[in-house]
Amino acid sequence: MKPLWLAIDYCENGSLREYLLKKTLSWNEAIFLASGITNGVAFLQSESFPDGRAKVAVAHRDLKSTNILVRKDGTSVISDFGLALSLGGIEDGSEKMQVGTYRYMSPEELLTTVDLDSTETFKQMDVYSMALVLWEIVSRCAVADHSPGSYKLPFGEVVDSDATLSVMVEVVALKQCRPQFPCTSHEGLKMFCQTVQECWDPDPEARLTADCALMRLKELLTMAHAP
Repeated sequence: MKPLWLAIDYCENGSLREYLLKKTLSWNEAIFLASGITNGVAFLQSESFPDGRAKVAVAHRDLKSTNILVRKDGTSVISDFGLALSLGGIEDGSEKMQVGTYRYMSPEELLTTVDLDSTETFKQMDVYSMALVLWEIVSRCAVADHSPGSYKLPFGEVVDSDATLSVMVEVVALKQCRPQFPCTSHEGLKMFCQTVQECWDPDPEARLTADCALMRLKELLTMAHAP
């Protein structure tokens, strides 16, 4: 029997976390990177390809900065689909258990209060995790009136690097803490932060969809490249 090989693009910059550890982003770089990630999540959650052909919607269920790779040109790639779930009618509840990385889990998943029969539930949990990844980008973005500090994990100022489930339940679900945004008068960055904030709302039904978040970031991307 011949061995099977999986071939993927080589992403020279490694994971997003590695990239942010060593690089401060310009406004254009930050919004370009964020738009690419949001576009990837919106595509996964979509039920059709851009040309209209039908596809199965997918929930990643472990979105975090180490599961996003960055190519040489700054484009991003979502990776590691080991916990991904097809949202095309799977009925086996055993595949819908609490999974992922505690730091990036939504409050409803931390509390195990999710509606396992709703595909929107899984989409909005991914949106919450995506928001934390976008915050990591925000935290490393330099604009005229703000110079970012060193890279920190989401909630890095209040929990240890190996935060347990009980700690994250307390911080995220019960106290409803969220990472802090930079103080800035930069209108684009302020709009970016507002979008992130609406993606990690405690109420999953109040969160932006990935499509809506993408529309906002595309608008900011257009503004960033306007003459």
